[in-house]
Amino acid sequence: MDVAVLYSGGKDSNAALQWARQSGHSVGCIVGVVPEAMDSFMYHVPGTELMGLFPEAVGERLVKVRAPRNDELRPLRDAIAGSGVAGVVSGAVRSEFQKLRLDRLCAGLGLVHHAPFWHADPERHLRELLSEGYDIIFTGVAAEGLDERWLGRRLDGEALEALLRLRDRYGINLEGEGGEYETLVLSGPTHRRRIVIDESEALWRRDSGRLAVRRAHLEPPPGPAPNHRV
Repeated sequence: MDVAVLYSGGKDSNAALQWARQSGHSVGCIVGVVPEAMDSFMYHVPGTELMGLFPEAVGERLVKVRAPRNDELRPLRDAIAGSGVAGVVSGAVRSEFQKLRLDRLCAGLGLVHHAPFWHADPERHLRELLSEGYDIIFTGVAAEGLDERWLGRRLDGEALEALLRLRDRYGINLEGEGGEYETLVLSGPTHRRRIVIDESEALWRRDSGRLAVRRAHLEPPPGPAPNHRV
């Protein structure tokens, strides 16, 4: 089946892309959405400034969509309708808000919505991503216990253990599906080329923040990279 993969550059959209490839689907394109609303509940915001690097990084054609605050779904629907695919793959894990809207959008177009990690065990899902060799950093945080020091930090075994403690103490969603955190995959099984961050800035306001990437480039994927803290 020809599919479009909703792709933000984060951990779950990369897992969705890898699932599509391994499941025998033909990836017609990746669809990247740039929301006007910085506090969008529908779309991933941090890291969208790197979208121009994604096609070469993962070796797929990019369909870029700009979503206005007052109508976030219509541009996505129009882009998917014009892509010629038979299905859509998303990295939705636990957000009913996202899943229901994508289900309805696809049903209205007569397409299949694949959400392969829907209600996956959170800890197991994260450990599998790490074991598969994804190099992931935190690009946004908005939860108790997650401060500015997390911006640019790698999501590795040590960070996962810290997230588990924060979950037990504060009840945060381990996967960040409640907006607790956002991620960017620098390299991994989905990538042909590694994203290298040359310059970044931590933007912090009250109790949340994001990592704004000012300059980045691509290079062949070497071994694991250090933290990209500012």
